[in-house]
Amino acid sequence: MKTEYVVGADIGGTHISAGLVNLVTKTMAPGSVVRRTVDPHAPARDIIAAWHAAIREPARFFEGGLYRVGIAMPGPFDYAKGISLIRGFNKYESLYQLPVKEMLAQQLGIPAADIQLKNDAAAFLQGEVFCGAAMGYDKAVGITLGTGLGSARTIGDDTEEGTLNVLPLHNGIAEDYISTRWFLKRYAELTGYELQDVRALTEKLAYDAHAGQVFREFTANLATVLRQFITEEQPAIVVIGGGIANAFEVFYSGLSALLTGKTGHTVIRQSALGESAAMIGAASIFGKKPASSTV
Repeated sequence: MKTEYVVGADIGGTHISAGLVNLVTKTMAPGSVVRRTVDPHAPARDIIAAWHAAIREPARFFEGGLYRVGIAMPGPFDYAKGISLIRGFNKYESLYQLPVKEMLAQQLGIPAADIQLKNDAAAFLQGEVFCGAAMGYDKAVGITLGTGLGSARTIGDDTEEGTLNVLPLHNGIAEDYISTRWFLKRYAELTGYELQDVRALTEKLAYDAHAGQVFREFTANLATVLRQFITEEQPAIVVIGGGIANAFEVFYSGLSALLTGKTGHTVIRQSALGESAAMIGAASIFGKKPASSTV
């Protein structure tokens, strides 16, 4: 009997990560995590096949062939019915209005009821509440800083997607100014040079004044929307994750200074689980649900 284990998967714009989550010890099984690239513009059958292949790798642990899967999935998506509503985001367009959950269940050979899907930002926060930086807090907010801007809120046992990304900011919305694409666009505007990612920008901080300017502007943008979000949600803690959070030490002191005295006693912390947060959070759904199959 291995009912304490669930396969947790985190689907991004161009990849999928999957691994075994032990719901009793609240940890990832050592050596179980795989990461595979996915072509977001491929036909539906190829995308489902790629996701299936990644999930099957850690699922080999289950000798009987039956297991449960929690999936952190980007939106828009009908998570309860398992139907993709992703359209107009330059990714996974071929899945639009398809029964993704049923298709995956058929490929994996398990009941559809043993697959649960959750918004990726909500799964990230749920993981941090389950066993990470927000553990013990009844009211938490999570934000993911990456290709886009994700957010979620937790009150007690309920975790759901937030709307931080669409808050008005400058001449657009928050996601226009708080994301990887903004970093790269802004640096190119200042210098005429294009960078591959935010990590390349952080490596320039020691000698490139423009890199420092970009981070200061980013920090000011983040502080502006966080003040509003915290005022509305009144969380006890804000957990920051996503790829840009790897540069947390670069922007945290500035962010803290801009927020001091304006957000009450809200604690701001970096993700404790890193890339495992969404996998653990998606898998932890089954910590509240009985299995419909025996594993």
